[in-house]
Amino acid sequence: MSKSSITETKTANQRNQLDFGKFFDEADKLIRQYHQLATGLQCECLRSCRKTVESTMEFQRNFLDKSNPNLPDNETFQKLTYESADAASKMLAAQNQIMTNMIDTARQIIKATNDTSHGIADLNSAMVQSWFPFWNPKQN
Repeated sequence: MSKSSITETKTANQRNQLDFGKFFDEADKLIRQYHQLATGLQCECLRSCRKTVESTMEFQRNFLDKSNPNLPDNETFQKLTYESADAASKMLAAQNQIMTNMIDTARQIIKATNDTSHGIADLNSAMVQSWFPFWNPKQN
């Protein structure tokens, strides 16, 4: 291999490192932006759902009050509403715990892969280096 081709190879490798560095920097910025947008969307959906439930309950209360002002408080309806809200809260807590565990596990797997990738690359490099004498025997 000539000196110029070795220099070109090193320059190409350096250029590739810069290009991939830019790619990962840009991807990091975009992921943060997507996360912010997704969080905003989730919050807006939650606000919308809350307003819908509150206005529906308000409508039902007004309708019942106006249609039959002598109607006593319905304990069964109140108990059902309480139990439904309680079950929904417990479901959200369970869902949150499951998602937290899944994300944490995925993060640990990715971190372990990242921690071992350099060692694997070093091992591969050592194997390739050990083959060079076989492919290019020194001539005396």
